Amino acid sequence: MSDAGQRLEGKAGRGKFALSIRARLMILAVIAIVPLLFDRVREIESDRAERIEAASKQALNLVRQGMAAQTRPSSRCAPSCRWPPAPMG
Repeated sequence: MSDAGQRLEGKAGRGKFALSIRARLMILAVIAIVPLLFDRVREIESDRAERIEAASKQALNLVRQGMAAQTRPSSRCAPSCRWPPAPMG
């Protein structure tokens, strides 16, 4: 006996395909799980986008801090290497 299904003869003579109980339960399980799966994928995608945005902001802040450190004079630097250079005279 096959689990896939059987052909039943209808009133009009057309063959009607009947699924087994196991096949119907599997289809019902798929119908129940698919929306949950799509919701999880959407949640992961949203979380990933938020993480990328946070990483982008953090990188931008680090660049700004680096630029600020480059433009202010360092206390370890000799007077001749300060920026902007002192006027001669």
